Amino acid sequence: PNRIQLAPNSELRKKAEEILRRAVNAYKVLISPNLRQTFEREREEHHHRVKNTLVYSQEQFQKGENCLKEERFHEAKVFYRNALAVNLKEPAFYLRLGWAIYQEAPHIPLQRLLARTYIERAIKMNPIFEDAYLYLGIIRKAEGHFEEAISLFQQILLFNPGHSEAFQLLTSLSDEG
Repeated sequence: PNRIQLAPNSELRKKAEEILRRAVNAYKVLISPNLRQTFEREREEHHHRVKNTLVYSQEQFQKGENCLKEERFHEAKVFYRNALAVNLKEPAFYLRLGWAIYQEAPHIPLQRLLARTYIERAIKMNPIFEDAYLYLGIIRKAEGHFEEAISLFQQILLFNPGHSEAFQLLTSLSDEG
């Protein structure tokens, strides 16, 4: 590090110093039995917390699914939000929360907008998420945006030509037009 001449306040120098600091700390942990034992214990605790968080998020999601099937939309939203609160990386959580929001109040424009926002987030996270395109297409059809709905249903059929619900919805829109 001393052979490299960097300006005292340069961003590169700060990064190099941070990397060196981390390497020195890692070395200290590896050579010290006590520090290594502490590190291993903390790593195991972290792994356990992550595992519990994932289990909790899946449990909340499943409770949301059960409520959605029973048309208890408000309760479903609570469970889906709980799942999202601990796991923001699961597109299905966004999708199902959006769908529950829509199902609870399909006639309220602000609710439809919120529902679309969550569903579009799911699509951004997983661009080939058929159910997300389906639900978004259903919402757009209900809003009278038929061309967009047609495009969404066609997108599903590109991913999965045998998707019967998308085909039926597309056919019904074509018959109406």
